[in-house]
Amino acid sequence: MDEDKSALMKNLWENPEYRQRQTISRSKKRGRSTEYLTIVCEYCGKVFEAAAWNIKRRFCSPQCYGKYISENHLGTKAFNWRGGKKKSFHNPYDINFDVQLRDLIRKRDKYTCQICGISEKVSIVLYGRKLHIHHIDYNKSNSCQFNLISLCTSCHIKTNYNRAMWKIVKFSYFLHAGIIDLDNNIIRKFRFQT
Repeated sequence: MDEDKSALMKNLWENPEYRQRQTISRSKKRGRSTEYLTIVCEYCGKVFEAAAWNIKRRFCSPQCYGKYISENHLGTKAFNWRGGKKKSFHNPYDINFDVQLRDLIRKRDKYTCQICGISEKVSIVLYGRKLHIHHIDYNKSNSCQFNLISLCTSCHIKTNYNRAMWKIVKFSYFLHAGIIDLDNNIIRKFRFQT
């Protein structure tokens, strides 16, 4: 019974007159204009009709929109273009940034994310991997212990997205860790206890 009803609705909806009547009826209920505009798809050039209230519509289908984005938002047109720099994960790491150092940092941070506080066990369950080791100053060649911090996947993504804001957080982290002493204008060499 449900299959017959869904097949009937599908056949009805494929009828342009029925579809237009339904759309007009819904638009009236929502207080929207019932006028239609003829629009040319920016990707394939197909002519289609769209309701006037949906004036920003530029593509005939989600597939055309996806193809347009994948072709036209590359390189300098991409939203996160950084002036031709390679992606951060392609930058070379310091030779000292190895498995032992990463394990040492996780142990120092008591196997917890230093931003949200979830444990490494929870991180493995949620994200399928151990805690990340993040370079606080974003300099991959600076692998000093006070420049490294343990973060879960979610927090690591956040810190790599808005770097200007996280540099302020870095300052407060250094202040809290005792690396910076504002009273005496001292920046100390700091060693975490292992």
